Amino acid sequence: MPDSNTTRRAPAPPHAPWATSVGEFHAVVLAPRGNDRRTRDTVAVQLPETPPSEFRAALQLARARDARVMILTDIAGQADDAAALALTVLPNHERVPLERALAGGWGCPT
Repeated sequence: MPDSNTTRRAPAPPHAPWATSVGEFHAVVLAPRGNDRRTRDTVAVQLPETPPSEFRAALQLARARDARVMILTDIAGQADDAAALALTVLPNHERVPLERALAGGWGCPT
């Protein structure tokens, strides 16, 4: 029996392949204009799973903190619609190509 100073952890789950029924995946990446490559907060949301009120709250948080934003969607139309809405709430942000974000132009270590 562990003493009161020992953290008990559940055993690791057995390795199993990960599977999803989503046929496609899209990511919208937004950054403050003039992205200076410094480390910033990031707000991420997944649509359509995130309720509209929480999506708007996440965008308001990103605006207040001058944070980067990543929006994950199932289909291209959702991504485009979400980007358009996000940019109305985040007038000082711009859409960044995912390739630029992955290459380190999003403030990510290369």
